[in-house]
Amino acid sequence: MLRNHRDLILNWFRAKGRLSSGVVEGFNTKAKLTTRKAFGFRTYHTLEVALYHTLGALPEPAWETGSPISRLRARAVTSP
Repeated sequence: MLRNHRDLILNWFRAKGRLSSGVVEGFNTKAKLTTRKAFGFRTYHTLEVALYHTLGALPEPAWETGSPISRLRARAVTSP
C-alpha cells in the first residue's frame, strides 16, 4: 500500500516542511463553525452570505428600513 503512494509521501520530505495546510484548516474550521451557528437559516443564500462575511471579514450590509430585522434592532436600541 505504501509503495502505491511513495511519490506523494516523498514529496512531503522534499518540501522540507516549507508548506503547511494550516491556513486551509483554519478556513475549514471557521466554515464549520459558521454552518453550526446558521442552523436556523431558512435559505442557502443566507448561509452563503454568512460564510462570505465570516471568511472574508466583510462588514455587515446596510439593512433596509422596512425589514423586520431593522425594526427589531431599532426597538432594541431604543428600549431601556
